[in-house]
Amino acid sequence: MFWFSSKDYIYNQGFLNVSLDHSIYYQQIGNPKGEPVLMFHGGPGGKSKAKFAKVFNLKKYRIIQFDQRGCGKSKYKDLLKDNSTSELIEDAYKLLTYLKIQGKVIVTGASWGST
Repeated sequence: MFWFSSKDYIYNQGFLNVSLDHSIYYQQIGNPKGEPVLMFHGGPGGKSKAKFAKVFNLKKYRIIQFDQRGCGKSKYKDLLKDNSTSELIEDAYKLLTYLKIQGKVIVTGASWGST
């Protein structure tokens, strides 16, 4: 196994407002022009971890991670308001649209995020 420092690979990060009460944190790792991979974290209550991106060839793939509503660095006014699996899926689409990602996307996840 090799040493992995997220600071070396995160090339973009920020927040996306997905509702009046929620802003999700996202980060991108790897090749900005690479094949997109959308990564869901575990939970409930988990968060994105850049080290999970190391299972991919970071020269080939563009890894997009985000903290779900009420998790990690994401911001909220009311943790449970408008916070369900269907909103999570909508947020993933909103994030891909915001990042101007069209076409095929590899979707992966850890623990609960794999469901």
